[in-house]
Amino acid sequence: MLVLWQTKYPTKDLPSFYTSRPLHPVPSPLSPISTYKSKSWYITSFSLFFFLLFFQFNISLSLHFRKKYVNNNLRTDESMYAAKESNARKNEPMFTLSLLSK
Repeated sequence: MLVLWQTKYPTKDLPSFYTSRPLHPVPSPLSPISTYKSKSWYITSFSLFFFLLFFQFNISLSLHFRKKYVNNNLRTDESMYAAKESNARKNEPMFTLSLLSK
């Protein structure tokens, strides 16, 4: 192994080998995305993006379908909307009801 190492990296090139720039770009927040060549960076970024999207969507769903008390009964939002629509129909003017009945 030592012979192979010396043939690949001769002794005179060792200082320049340690001080030279890396062959592959080092990931940093300031470098553009085109410099990233590894698939793991894409997988990590997209999985993080979709996880955050799902988490935000899950919070919005829980806020949308939260239960409220209406008339001392625990109802979902859908039944609340249905109750509001039925109450709105009861309070409509008479001429709209007469038009609907014909």
